[in-house]
Amino acid sequence: MYLSSQHAKALANIEFGLTNRDNFVVISGDIGVGKTTLLNQVLEDLPRDVVIAHLTHTTLTPTELLQNILLEFKIESFKKNKVYLLKLLTNYFRKQKEAGKQVAILIDEAQNLSKKSLEELRLLSCQELDLSGLVSIVLLGQPELNRMIDSPELEQLSQRTRIRQHILPLNEKETSEYLARRLEVAGGKIKKIMTAKAIDLVFAYTSGTPRMVNTLCEMAFTAAWVDKAKKVDVAHIENAAKELRWQVPTATVQTLSEDVETDEPRGWLLQTDTSKREKWVPIDELPFFLGRSATTSLQLRHPHISRRHAFIDGHDGELFVQDYNSYNGTYVNGKRIRREHQLTDADIIGFGGGLQLIFHSQAEAPAEAGIKAIPA
Repeated sequence: MYLSSQHAKALANIEFGLTNRDNFVVISGDIGVGKTTLLNQVLEDLPRDVVIAHLTHTTLTPTELLQNILLEFKIESFKKNKVYLLKLLTNYFRKQKEAGKQVAILIDEAQNLSKKSLEELRLLSCQELDLSGLVSIVLLGQPELNRMIDSPELEQLSQRTRIRQHILPLNEKETSEYLARRLEVAGGKIKKIMTAKAIDLVFAYTSGTPRMVNTLCEMAFTAAWVDKAKKVDVAHIENAAKELRWQVPTATVQTLSEDVETDEPRGWLLQTDTSKREKWVPIDELPFFLGRSATTSLQLRHPHISRRHAFIDGHDGELFVQDYNSYNGTYVNGKRIRREHQLTDADIIGFGGGLQLIFHSQAEAPAEAGIKAIPA
């Protein structure tokens, strides 16, 4: 298993939460970032004095949820009387405490649970005084899970959750390390098997989502084997992506290929990454989408950004930014926009979590125009 710093922290958070007998641990992340893989690792690492209910099917009513948990504990009951089901669970918990055991309920795909089911889990963790601290619940799910937990209806659950983490996709360096690790386990060395540009292109197409890396590389490696090629090169990656019907964000493509001919940019955006490095991104096609998805024109890797958060479009020779029904809203110069907003030079486009972009209206590159980078 390859553990990025984020994944290592998430694994430690889950195991610490269970060891410390926290009521709730919440780990969120986009599809394919490795949440289920982490959970499987936790299941392997748990000591024998922990009894486990591991749920993966979560489109359940509160009553069905209780029935499913009982089934995981080898107790069959299909009665729909919630009082009866809760009594069965309480008796089971008491027996586990007498036996010196701890109870862990691990739920994957938790974003599919209803708010009523999540509230049922909270009540389940609030056992009688003599059972306090016995039951720990770990929820793993997509970003929608965070939105539900942060809703006013689940405020009590939110207050009882001391450990929460959102996992982002791998960055460019981690993606290369992940590929190297997978190939090492398989008995190979990345430098002998993949060209440097092919590795860069894998990141461009997948934006560091491990599941997408696996899918793309499996197809590309198979194609290279059929071609009897000594190395996987750019053509193998591009052909595999074409078969999968994947597209690379335009801004990423330009960083990979020096000879790409593009029309004159309509403007520029100043972006600052997590290491405080600044780069200017050209707005070279319209509409220019901003968001967390790998298919956007500019991917913004932040948990408070929606998959397609906002977009920039133009008419009558001007550029306008508009929110795309995002969860946390889009702001220009600190004010939330409700409809399209005309952009002017040095406008600050803001999103949830403090992430900001600065707009530059001229067509020439900011460096050529003598414009200094403005701190975000």
